[in-house]
Amino acid sequence: MLRPLCIALTAAAILAGPAAADDFCTLGVPGCSNTYPGVQAALDAASAHPGADRVLLGSGTWIGNFQTSGDVTIQGSPDGTVLTQSNYGPGANYPFTLSVSGASALVRDLRIKLAAGYVPYGLDLQNGASAQGVTIDGAGAQQAIGLRLGTNARFSGSVDVPSGNEGATMAAGSVIDGAAIAGAPALVVFAGSGSATVSHSTIVRHASTAVDVASGALTMQDSVVDARAPGAGAAVSTYSSNAALVHRATLRNVTLVGHGDEAYSIGIDDRAYAGESVTVDVRDSVVANFGTHALQRMAGGAADLSLDHVDVFPAADVAQSGAGTVTSNAVIDTDPAFAADGFTPTAGSPLIDAGTPGGLDAAESPVDLAGNPRIVAFGCGNAIRDLGAIEVSGHCDAPTALPATDPAAAAATDTTAPTVTKLRLAHRRVVRFALSEAARVTVRVARPHHRATVLHRSALAGAVTLRLRHPLRPGRYSIRVLATDAAGNHSTPVVVRGPRHSE
Repeated sequence: MLRPLCIALTAAAILAGPAAADDFCTLGVPGCSNTYPGVQAALDAASAHPGADRVLLGSGTWIGNFQTSGDVTIQGSPDGTVLTQSNYGPGANYPFTLSVSGASALVRDLRIKLAAGYVPYGLDLQNGASAQGVTIDGAGAQQAIGLRLGTNARFSGSVDVPSGNEGATMAAGSVIDGAAIAGAPALVVFAGSGSATVSHSTIVRHASTAVDVASGALTMQDSVVDARAPGAGAAVSTYSSNAALVHRATLRNVTLVGHGDEAYSIGIDDRAYAGESVTVDVRDSVVANFGTHALQRMAGGAADLSLDHVDVFPAADVAQSGAGTVTSNAVIDTDPAFAADGFTPTAGSPLIDAGTPGGLDAAESPVDLAGNPRIVAFGCGNAIRDLGAIEVSGHCDAPTALPATDPAAAAATDTTAPTVTKLRLAHRRVVRFALSEAARVTVRVARPHHRATVLHRSALAGAVTLRLRHPLRPGRYSIRVLATDAAGNHSTPVVVRGPRHSE
C-alpha cells in the first residue's frame, strides 16, 4: 500500500508554468489535471501514455517498490520527496525501492531512504536510464545496495550507506559523473568485457575497499578516492574471484588519500586472479598517506602497473609477487601539502605544474573536480596540468621593469598587496565585498559535490558588487575571493562558509 505521510506543498508549483497534458502527478501537486493517489499509479498512467511524459511527485514520504520504463521524467518536489520500502529482502525477491529502465528515462531531485533492515535496495537504473540530483542513504540498513547502474546508465548525486553496505555497482557503459559515493565497499565495477567511467566524483570508503574493479575496464579521472577511514581495505583494487575477459583500471588526475601506515591498508592493489591479465595505469595522480603499503602488484596470472607523473608520499616501493611488470616515469615522493580538506593542494604544493606536459588528450576532461580549467599556469610559467584531482588556480601579471638608472621610480614600485574585507552573500545571488585598491578579482562560489562558479572581474577600490548568473539553491556553500593589483601583488584569499541566506 502506498502511504503519503506528508503531501502538503508550498504555493509554488513544482515546475514553472501549468501542468501539461503529459504530466501525471501524485496527490499534493498543485495545478495538475492528471492526479493519482500514489506513485505507482502515476507511473503506470504515464507508461500507458504515448510520447514523453513527466511524473511529478508530491512532497513527503512514499512507501512501496516502484518501477517504470520508457520516455519518462520522474521529478521530486522542491519541498522534498522521499521514497522508501516496507517490503524488501529475500522474502520479497530483493526488489529495489525504485527501478527505472530506458535511454529516455530520467529521475530527478528526490531522496531514496533505505529501510533499516536486512538487504533493502535503493535505486536501479537500467538500459540507459539516468538520475540527476538524487540522494540515497539509510542508517540501519544491512547488506544493502544503494545504487545499481545497468548497461549505459548514468548517475549524478550522492550515495552514503553505512559500513557493511555497497554504495554503488556499475555495469558496462555506465557513467558516474559529479557524484559523491560512500559505502563499504563504496563502488564495485562489474563491466564484464566492457568499460565503465567515473569522473568529477568523490568516492569514500567507510570500511573495506573504496573502488573494486571486479571485471571490465574502469576509467577514472578528476576524482578523489578517500580511504582515510581506519581499518583494512584498498583505495583501488582489481581483485576478482574469477578470471575476467577484460580487467583494467586507468586513473588520470586522481587523488588517493589514506590514513597512514597500517597493514592491509593499500593505495593501489593491482591484483590478477589465476588465468587473467590485469593492467593498472596511473597518470598525473597522487597516492598519499598510505605509508609502506601504498602500491601492491600481486599476480596469480599477470599484473602490470604503470606510474607516469605520480606523487607517492611517503615514498614506498611496490610490493611485488608473480608475473608482470612495473614501469615508472617522473615519480616523485614529496609531501603534497594539502589544505585542511586533505586533497586540495595549497599554493606552495609540489603538485602544481608537475603533470604531463602538453595539451589535453581527446578523452581528457577540460575541467578538474571543482569545475575549474584543467591546464592553467600558476605564476608566470607555462601552463602545465597539476597532479591530482584539483588544478590549483593562480594569476600572474608580470610587472613592467623599471629602468635601473631611475632610483626614484624604483622606490615608487608598488609592493603593497590589496586587501579584501566584508565578504558576504546577499539576496541569493549577489556577492559583496570591499577592496582597498583597484584590482583584478577572482570569485569562486562552491557547494559540496557541485561544480564551482568562478568569476573574473576588474574592480575599483571601495565597495564591490558582483551578480551570479543563477541564484544559489538551498545548501551549504563557500565563497573565496582573491585580488591581484596592477603590480602583481596578490591579496590573502578571503573565504566565508555557511548556509545560503538572504537579506
